Amino acid sequence: VASPVASAPPPRARASAPLLDALSDDCLCCLFSQLSLAALLVRVTPLSKRCAAVAEIIFQRTCQDRGWRPGRRLLMQAYPWRALLRVRSCAVCLRETAPFAVRKGPAQPPAFKLCRDCARRRKVQAQIEFNNLEVDAIGSRGEALFARQFHMPLFGLGDGFSSTHNDAW
Repeated sequence: VASPVASAPPPRARASAPLLDALSDDCLCCLFSQLSLAALLVRVTPLSKRCAAVAEIIFQRTCQDRGWRPGRRLLMQAYPWRALLRVRSCAVCLRETAPFAVRKGPAQPPAFKLCRDCARRRKVQAQIEFNNLEVDAIGSRGEALFARQFHMPLFGLGDGFSSTHNDAW
């Protein structure tokens, strides 16, 4: 008795989309520019090398608008602007400012960066905890991820000052 897996035809190579093949690169660029950066990065670039190359034009424009330039190492990669966007922006929403580094340990280099809003999201925090990662509590510009929620008096005294010091005032 043949199993369904054994009798199934072998998988075919992914067929290209005839509509995408019919459009010029300029039309694709215009079409792709209407999509969000996240959609381009996650959905469009894996479709084909041509889609990735056209999306690279939009990534380049976005990075240049943000004042970012790829370094020498990034320029050696196949898609340097996509790599620059991944390195410099928030890993979740691709926002320009991502001051909170996520690391595997305290002395490790950042695996990726997050903006304040994404770092505070419960879903993101759950994924970070699940993957045993740590988020820097202080951002690269010195701002705290969370406001101080409780205050500890100095030296464990009730009001933070000694009673003799209060009498002197």
